[in-house]
Amino acid sequence: MSELNRESKPTTVEEPVYKNKYVTLVLCLFFGYTGAHKFYEGKYLLGFIYLFSLGLVGIGIVIDFISLIPKQNPYIANKW
Repeated sequence: MSELNRESKPTTVEEPVYKNKYVTLVLCLFFGYTGAHKFYEGKYLLGFIYLFSLGLVGIGIVIDFISLIPKQNPYIANKW
């Protein structure tokens, strides 16, 4: 049997994306119902959910705002 030539693809490691805590807080406070803070973090699916549900009827905005307060500045915005 002949050997298969397997080319190994170089693995890429995504570098963490740092976001400014205060920009996210302001976006959440004033434009949270549109999902602007989620779009800023790169969480586009959640941004659209917030946009079409008006910030999950306001409850999601309050939870996000409270959870942002203790974060360090800058913080790493995880995809999920």
